[in-house]
Amino acid sequence: MKKVGILFFFLGTLIACTNQEKEIADVKDKVEVKSEEAFIAHLNALDDSLKSVITESFKKQDKFPVGAYQKAIEQHLAYYAAYPKSENVAESLDKAQSFYTQLRAEEKAAVWRDTIIFNFKEYKNRPRVIESQGVYYDADNYNPEKIKLYYTMLLEEYPDLDSNKRADIQFRLDNVHLSFDELIELNTK
Repeated sequence: MKKVGILFFFLGTLIACTNQEKEIADVKDKVEVKSEEAFIAHLNALDDSLKSVITESFKKQDKFPVGAYQKAIEQHLAYYAAYPKSENVAESLDKAQSFYTQLRAEEKAAVWRDTIIFNFKEYKNRPRVIESQGVYYDADNYNPEKIKLYYTMLLEEYPDLDSNKRADIQFRLDNVHLSFDELIELNTK
């Protein structure tokens, strides 16, 4: 049974990587490549503009600015495609995955979180990204093996985590056989 789980994990990773490569290829075709400094300035202006659009849409109680988020995602992924080894790429991918999350495109967000987790080990916000990935496989897409993978990684690679957070994560690992809903039900009894 464990071998089947590992096989599905690698198959899922292969499919996710293929989709990710297609998404990057699509973005490369749409976006003009600039110098890295110009690209960063463009992204900063785009992010500021997105904040303004969001603020205005909430003030007016207007519909959610999906197009603005999609444009921002496209630009951040284009930056990754153009400068995959840049020290700023992890932050840009983090924004893209966050925007996907806000659009409720969690599967796409999960793919980009994995890219950050496995390719940018020095990224300052990597612990938060790992924790987000664990939460995704815990609450949104229950997968005990993935919960173990990400939460164990978090505990092992970041020994200085807050003691309360460590205790909560360890409790979840000790009860990984229960779904998130079952765990809540257990705690309310």
